[in-house]
Amino acid sequence: MAPWLASAQTAVVFDNSSNLINTTPDFSFGREYGDELALAGTARTVVGFDFAYFGNFGANQANFTIRFYANNGADAFPGTPTALRPGTLLWDSGAQTLFNGVNSVNLTVPEIVVPDHFTWSVTFGGIDGSLGNQAALMLANPATVGAILPGNDTLPTLVGSYEDFWKKDEPTDDNSWALYNFGFGPQDPKGNFYAKVTATPEPGVWALGITGLGLVWLARRSRESALLSR
Repeated sequence: MAPWLASAQTAVVFDNSSNLINTTPDFSFGREYGDELALAGTARTVVGFDFAYFGNFGANQANFTIRFYANNGADAFPGTPTALRPGTLLWDSGAQTLFNGVNSVNLTVPEIVVPDHFTWSVTFGGIDGSLGNQAALMLANPATVGAILPGNDTLPTLVGSYEDFWKKDEPTDDNSWALYNFGFGPQDPKGNFYAKVTATPEPGVWALGITGLGLVWLARRSRESALLSR
């Protein structure tokens, strides 16, 4: 496939990287933390994922693991299917090296198809949360690219992610995912993590697009041939 065609088909379907706020409080070790995203557009084959973190662990060896989940687990609020927990694991990045300081990471994702809503998560390893042995995700708010979410009078155009986050309280219990927030006051930080998701259409959509271009090209060639033969 020509490079220009591949580039034209790639789209940012979620972006919360423009309005950086600060590090998240108490995000240090021992738990898996996630944010549920609602994607814009129709491209759902993820090929790139960006996130940001702050590391403060000196000469210790530390790592991170990113995972993607479908939100098809048990409801966090039984009886109201509005907060389905992370369920099916879609992708695991494997352990990656963690660095000190503020870092933005761009991961190449191996063409993972995701639903319109999915949760990405991070687990930090090799740190214990003590002073000088910590890591934290970066917060950013509001998102600039994403699907419009059902809001209310104060958030009529909420985009991409609600202002809470998921935490897996027990590493071996999938039903221990629970929703948390940093407070509801106007000065409290929002539970939205710095992230960007890049995707391409699924293969069937690619094929349709290529076929369409081919038909346009053939029609144009036929028209040009007819003009030359006059």
